[in-house]
Amino acid sequence: MKKILSLLLAVTMLVGLIASFTSCGKKDAEIAIYLGDQLYDFDPALAFVNDDAVKVMNLLYEPLFRMNAKGKIEKALAQSYKIIEDEENGIYQMEIVLRETYWSDRSKVTADDIYYAWMRILDPEFESQAAPLLYDIKNAVAVKQADVSRDDIGLEPNLDTLTITFEGKIDYDAFIRNLTSIALVPLAETKVIANESFWSKKSSFIATNGPFCLRTLDSATGEFTLQRNTYYRSALGEADASDIKPSMLITDWTDEKFLSGESFDGEMNLFLKDKVNSYLDKTLENTVFYLGAMPMDYYGDGTEYSDLRKEHLKDTEVVDMLSTYTYIFNTNKAPFNDENVRKALSLAIDREFIADSLAYYKAADGLISYGVWEAGSYKKSFRENADTSKLIETKGDMDAAQALIDNANIEQWTIRLAVRDNPEDIFVADYVAEMWGKLGFTVIPTYVTFDKTVWASSSDGGRVIPFGTSNITVYDDGMQAMYMDYDFDVIGVDYNMYSVNAFTALAGFSSSMNGNGVAFKFDETTGQTTWSDKTHCSGFSDAAYDALISAAHAEKDLEKRAAILHQAEEYLISKMPVMPIYYNANYYMADDIGGLKVDAYGYVSFTDARRK
Repeated sequence: MKKILSLLLAVTMLVGLIASFTSCGKKDAEIAIYLGDQLYDFDPALAFVNDDAVKVMNLLYEPLFRMNAKGKIEKALAQSYKIIEDEENGIYQMEIVLRETYWSDRSKVTADDIYYAWMRILDPEFESQAAPLLYDIKNAVAVKQADVSRDDIGLEPNLDTLTITFEGKIDYDAFIRNLTSIALVPLAETKVIANESFWSKKSSFIATNGPFCLRTLDSATGEFTLQRNTYYRSALGEADASDIKPSMLITDWTDEKFLSGESFDGEMNLFLKDKVNSYLDKTLENTVFYLGAMPMDYYGDGTEYSDLRKEHLKDTEVVDMLSTYTYIFNTNKAPFNDENVRKALSLAIDREFIADSLAYYKAADGLISYGVWEAGSYKKSFRENADTSKLIETKGDMDAAQALIDNANIEQWTIRLAVRDNPEDIFVADYVAEMWGKLGFTVIPTYVTFDKTVWASSSDGGRVIPFGTSNITVYDDGMQAMYMDYDFDVIGVDYNMYSVNAFTALAGFSSSMNGNGVAFKFDETTGQTTWSDKTHCSGFSDAAYDALISAAHAEKDLEKRAAILHQAEEYLISKMPVMPIYYNANYYMADDIGGLKVDAYGYVSFTDARRK
């Protein structure tokens, strides 16, 4: 059964359903929402290969700062901050004071929660490409590479105050922009430690500090309900109970249920179906307040689909996201260990055809997406600046691709292509399989959903399960698991930029600064423990590229750093361990609803949403 791809955030609102709930607040108004692919994991540090997951994390968690669509920094969890400089003694610090706010389980959010979340990312054994966001902190790189103890990190939490010590003088505004990333939100340490293997996969184990919390989660289907967090930015019990602000966001996934009248209850579902049809027929009535992109299957196939979607572009808000839909090659496997084969596979693809067919996206001519800054101003786009803006021939060149394959003199190969099981990813995979087939490859697309795991209770001799002796079943994101385990030939992911700074996205492909940490190995003969750097999941490791990333990290002048990062992107694309396809966009239609805000990442916030 196929899923609705990107129906984000609301088709209708019901008012007057008043009921009292614990932790998450009152049920004052409901918004039925349609999100993209199913979600099985709500860990904000691991959400960055799926745009749909990042959008939801943006509703559940709040970072220290947020950044609006025009690049202006707004204090979020942070109430205030100050810079402390003592050049004579080489002290460069930032002191951040947190506002009073509580987790959805009623416990207070403190600086220790920020410290724990960041140290988790910087742990040498924890893989997260968000780590480079923190590399300006004193000893952060050394801690991640297991060269010094975690006690040497330049972080000091004290109740509601977090003191950050830097290696030297930095661009503080640039660092604060990094702190707007949803990857750097606090985590409730007690929740994570108590259930490390599945804390983010069960609603009863997840505490959030954002405007919404996870009320219910059906792990078998990935369907979930978000409810307004009573304790968000308030003292205990002082929630806003206004009946015109949404308190419940209810999801549904399958287009078959959506279009056949099986979703939700009674008349509400038929109402949804009728209103979506009327939107397609251009006869929208005011009872539909917010409609994200329609499911691809609804429009039909080929030209019919593309033309209908383009027609709706006239009424659609399209916002660039800091994300690029990308195929990643496993360069540890033949024939992907040959860069000419990788280049040939890229040249065979007409990205303009793909983008035109999907209507809302731009063909990728590089890796770094629109919305990433050139240096210190949102008015300067990294993508559009300098001579390296177009690194990929977006129309493709099948003759050049065939010549590279002929010169490589390889035998026929079978390629396992893993993509998410949703209409758009399947459309791209089928097209790519056809084009690669013309080069002599046999391509087997695999449409990935989830993996099921059962944790046995202590009484069964298995893992100790808290809160009773019953077995716990969890569902893992199959694509995320393949990505983390390097278990693929070619995999299609939403490659997120993490921040408006191109450094973090590009550092992900370096050998030692990518955020994946180190792998430890114990030698039983010598009794010695050694470690080695973990590469990017592509297996890409290149000394020249590493030198560029190290030079960019050392350069604190943002204009000069940007020039180095352009060189790094150009070099990376020349080696082609990844094959960018299109730049992602967020798109929606809204009517009779106010208070929606779009941030610099392209996410839509419902925190202050109100009916007009």
